[in-house]
Amino acid sequence: MMVVCLLAAPVFGAPLMEAFNGYQLLQQKRFEHAEKAFRSGLERRPGSANLRSGLIQSILGQDRCDAGAEQAWELRDKKAFNRNVADSIAGCFARRLEFTEAIYWKSASIQIGRSDDEDHARLALFLFRNGDDAAAEHLLDSLEVDSWRPWMTRAIVAVGRGEWEAAEHALNMVDLFSETPVQLRWIVAARLSLDLGDMDQALEELSRTSDFKGRSPQTLSTRAELYRRAGWLRDASAVTLLRGPAYMRDRRWRMTIARVELDNGNIRYARKLIKTAVEQAPNDPEV
Repeated sequence: MMVVCLLAAPVFGAPLMEAFNGYQLLQQKRFEHAEKAFRSGLERRPGSANLRSGLIQSILGQDRCDAGAEQAWELRDKKAFNRNVADSIAGCFARRLEFTEAIYWKSASIQIGRSDDEDHARLALFLFRNGDDAAAEHLLDSLEVDSWRPWMTRAIVAVGRGEWEAAEHALNMVDLFSETPVQLRWIVAARLSLDLGDMDQALEELSRTSDFKGRSPQTLSTRAELYRRAGWLRDASAVTLLRGPAYMRDRRWRMTIARVELDNGNIRYARKLIKTAVEQAPNDPEV
């Protein structure tokens, strides 16, 4: 009698398999399904830093920043609580224009491990977006400007402060240091051209932005201002309707809407928007 011995293929443990499935789903950007896989794994292995890290990524992929930050605290004493986790949370809050939280998590990321000038430039940008221009400038002045990102941030700050020559110089330095086209460069350049009164140039530069950036608060604000100053008030009003709910946290976008509403005769609503912008950033020259 012949006995045949069949060797079974190796079987992953359930939590490990769920982690594998979860990360596959993350790559496919199926964030809700990934979250379910990671949560299922954590029910069996609640102390798994790998599963917890995957869960955070799946939650942040759905722009649920607060929930992601809450999960991150479960990792704070583990190696998995690293710069990537903190950066991801900072980026999530920045996408929602919640810059106080973005500043907190970006600062945490810098403190956790080695950082470079680009990390500090990104923090400076968050500070500027949050209305703290002085802190943003102080941080930028401390950087070695040998890459494009610090110069990009300098350009944004300079345009916001009405420093046209400094903004133009910074944009030239972006071109010098960037190896590939930077979409944000054209948004800032369009705003600079608009403020200098060259509307044709502004429109040409704005047309070079990608579809993604084309719906950012900065791009829509520039386009609405362009139409408003050209006297195309109906077009300017139409652009302001493209905003998402988070856009109203951006003070420059709020000021753009206020100007459009003023031109439309909606004085009461415009005054409310301006008052909120002044409270948020009393030292902002545009406000």
